[in-house]
Amino acid sequence: MPKRPTLADRKRAARDALAAGTETAPPTPDPSSATTATVSPDATNASSAASAASRGGTISVSLTTQQYRDAQAAFLADWEHGGPDTFTAWIETALRTHAVRTSSDRAALAITASGSTRSFRIAEHTRDLIDTAITDDFTAGYWTSISAWAATAITTATQHARTRGPLPAPPTRLPGRLPRKAPR
Repeated sequence: MPKRPTLADRKRAARDALAAGTETAPPTPDPSSATTATVSPDATNASSAASAASRGGTISVSLTTQQYRDAQAAFLADWEHGGPDTFTAWIETALRTHAVRTSSDRAALAITASGSTRSFRIAEHTRDLIDTAITDDFTAGYWTSISAWAATAITTATQHARTRGPLPAPPTRLPGRLPRKAPR
């Protein structure tokens, strides 16, 4: 009787399947008894759905401490003028706004991403907008990473908030959600 695959074996197989974009059978301990697994259409759809769900879940951005603090301050300034009531919603708004710019505008605003990596939850629709924009950028000859693209979006939104005046000093830790303010 063949040895049952361990949890670590099953996790490794799942990671490999996601990386390859296909479903595979769990690993068998004896290579001579391995059989070729066929992929059903349902398994392919499940793999695509899992990939799409993970794509829309988070975006990782490298920001310096100063860029991050400035973004928090810009969020507070925008909130005072009727903007989003969570920092994550403000980040997502910055990403969507950047995605609708032209490739040449995005290239002109480009910065390099550096610093600590921060992750933000985003909707799948926002991720689709980002992917389309980055593809357009590549087509136009502007090559960038997702992190640098997102850092540019956040920095540009911060600079836009700064045009209304000085930014407030953010607290050490932002509250999860600010009370909703009426637009001015």
